[in-house]
Amino acid sequence: ADDQFHVYERFIGFQRASSTTGEALFKLLVMWLKQLDLDINNIVGQCFDGASAMRGTYKGVSTRLLQIVPTALYVHCNGHILNLCLVDLSQAVVPVRNNFGITNHTKRTPEI
Repeated sequence: ADDQFHVYERFIGFQRASSTTGEALFKLLVMWLKQLDLDINNIVGQCFDGASAMRGTYKGVSTRLLQIVPTALYVHCNGHILNLCLVDLSQAVVPVRNNFGITNHTKRTPEI
């Protein structure tokens, strides 16, 4: 944030994970922050999907991070919540479900 409290987000890149457990992802996050010379204590929030490795109550990345940085509050990703709602909705409304069923299973034959 700047002196006017405008928050800025920056994409810092991708990192290959050798394991997707909460512990391995947390260690990867800490290592990467150190490599980028970013202070872990400056984290004020975290946002991911609801996967147990990320938000798990005992061993997830968010829980491990909160133990070190109490200000790093976890919020479930709204984009992911919207996606889950749309998937559920598309299965509940019969015409929509049928439309996706037709478009997903139609095989195109090669033109000769």
